[in-house]
Amino acid sequence: MSEKPTVSAAGSAPMAGEAAAIPPRAEADAPKTAFIFVFVLASVFVLIGVVVAVDQFFNISVLEEIQRKVLGVENPALRQLHAEEDSKLTRYQWVDQKGSVVRIPLDRAQELVLAEWAARPTGFLPGSPDPTAVAPAAPATTPAPAVAQPAATEAPKAADGDKK
Repeated sequence: MSEKPTVSAAGSAPMAGEAAAIPPRAEADAPKTAFIFVFVLASVFVLIGVVVAVDQFFNISVLEEIQRKVLGVENPALRQLHAEEDSKLTRYQWVDQKGSVVRIPLDRAQELVLAEWAARPTGFLPGSPDPTAVAPAAPATTPAPAVAQPAATEAPKAADGDKK
């Protein structure tokens, strides 16, 4: 029978000074779970940060392109519309010459409205109740509870002139 040489821990045949009876050592099976957990958690946070950064970069790029291509370009039709509006708001013009309707500048119209409001009476209109009048005093005795009136189920009929 032939003898098999024992393999050393390094995986080679035993050297002259090593004992032949030392069995190879097995690798320790104790993974560093805390390190793995921290590494995975840090990787997830880094991934989330990268996704948020890419999303923000994309949104900013889209907004800049919209600003440059859509909002930054001056529309000639819009420019003409603003010029027409400014013209109508700042000068006198006939709207209907037969009906004697005139367009006046906005500043003048504001002055006329303010002058009209300044000339109006300061009190209440005749026939309207005066809200500052004192209400009559309540009677000393408590009134009996009111009997509930049945609610009207039909809407009032319209007058003949209101029919269309």
